[in-house]
Amino acid sequence: SEISAAWYDEDEMEHITQRCLKVIKKAEAGGSRMGRKYCIRGLEGHCTLGSITKKKNRSTARMAVLEEQDRQWSANEAFDDQAIADAYRKT
Repeated sequence: SEISAAWYDEDEMEHITQRCLKVIKKAEAGGSRMGRKYCIRGLEGHCTLGSITKKKNRSTARMAVLEEQDRQWSANEAFDDQAIADAYRKT
């Protein structure tokens, strides 16, 4: 069918996930394949350092938004969604 030709099934997704995890483990261990380093493009957020960085960035962005909302609330200002977006974008 067209759907099965266009979409991955559960087994294919599991196979892809396992291959990605294997590449991440080898890359983090400094491994290489035939003298070439593994390419982890797109998998950075799943590596140890990338995961830590992603969590830190999310936390920083969340705090910026909450602080801007608190500032607006404390100043009895009208809701300014653009100021909140700007605070988020600056992180």
